[in-house]
Amino acid sequence: TLTPSPPAASTQDETPPTATGTRPDAYPGPPAETLPSTSTLITESLPTPSATHTPDQFQPLPVGKYDDTDPNIAYDRFWILLKNPGTANAYKGTIHMSTGIGNEASFRFTGERFHLGYQRGKNFGIVTIIIDDQSYSFHEQAFDLLWRSPQLSPGDHFVRIIHESGESINLDYIEILY
Repeated sequence: TLTPSPPAASTQDETPPTATGTRPDAYPGPPAETLPSTSTLITESLPTPSATHTPDQFQPLPVGKYDDTDPNIAYDRFWILLKNPGTANAYKGTIHMSTGIGNEASFRFTGERFHLGYQRGKNFGIVTIIIDDQSYSFHEQAFDLLWRSPQLSPGDHFVRIIHESGESINLDYIEILY
């Protein structure tokens, strides 16, 4: 049996007690040792990280033409929406622009092929398009403001647009085709 200790006398000048024991229950605050990092293990066990939303959070785009501002197109937080005199000739007057390597946008669609519309310029970079895990690349300086996907099997598809190199890339619209 334990006998309780008599209560300590209290004064206003008393300093708060400090934990000096080595047992875990001696001090209920944060652990005294740094826990080993598990981020490497977690990173290795996950698919390629992406700042965009998962594909099932968005409705697939059916056949039609969609402005870059469509809510079913996901952009990571580094894309910038532009609407200014420089975008006056863009579809519906807007474009989304990426200025950072690795930035991503994504969308789902139902169909057999699609077109990506963009504006080009001398400092634009290389874009990688991944359609259902198949990768394609193009340089925004080299084509005529439109990238055409290959013919795909009918059905739902998931597309990732990745800024691979250069100062910037942009997206003006997406057109889904049969």
